[in-house]
Amino acid sequence: TRQPAGTVAADGGCEFTETADAIEVRVGDRTATIGKQSGMLETWQAGQGPIITGPFRFDFWRPMTNNDEGAGYQRSLRVWRDAGPAARAESVTAAVVDGRVEVRSDLRIPAGQTTATVVWTFHPSGQITVSPAIRFRGNLPILPRIGMRCGIPEELAACRWFGKGPGE
Repeated sequence: TRQPAGTVAADGGCEFTETADAIEVRVGDRTATIGKQSGMLETWQAGQGPIITGPFRFDFWRPMTNNDEGAGYQRSLRVWRDAGPAARAESVTAAVVDGRVEVRSDLRIPAGQTTATVVWTFHPSGQITVSPAIRFRGNLPILPRIGMRCGIPEELAACRWFGKGPGE
């Protein structure tokens, strides 16, 4: 049986603690957890309040258009509908790298033999960099979309978008 590590600290105030169920990362007054079953960022708090209200997950589905429905995509692309939320971690590890905490999640996505690696990098500034790499394998239908989603508090109604944003 593998014994969880104690608290590991990096220069610059980043540290992580590993338990049987999650890796908890602390940077100043911010705390985040990566679940060992999901491999995804499940909680992120600053001070007393949440930054996210629901866990991150891959999202490969989008609402169907009239053309999609006419082409039968609702049925033929169905494998993608629940593939993101149903993804499960095969391994989740953490390490201190150059003063940052990096958590690596290797995932199995239930669509063919699709796998993914997500590296969550926690910086001393409190920022998180998310670096996903997805490997699609097997006889798969076209991909309707690719993205990630999470819940955010209603108080965060004023957001800045980097890129095209919600109206793309």
